[in-house]
Amino acid sequence: MPFAALVNAFRNLDRGPQAAYEANNDKLLLRFYDVLTRTWHLGFTSFGGPPVHFRIFYQRFVEGLGGKTPWVDEQTV
Repeated sequence: MPFAALVNAFRNLDRGPQAAYEANNDKLLLRFYDVLTRTWHLGFTSFGGPPVHFRIFYQRFVEGLGGKTPWVDEQTV
């Protein structure tokens, strides 16, 4: 993958609010990057235990905290 295409792919990670209801057909590397940016800090937040981690997961993947596209909606959870 040329460098310019990689840069453009990272710029287009936020696909808009409607994208939460469409299939994610991005390259595996970009999907892995999305998971990594949403969950990297969980290893550092061991206090609070599982309830805190579940709350963080909810904020990241349902509410779309941080300006990211939500992966699932409230009814799916």
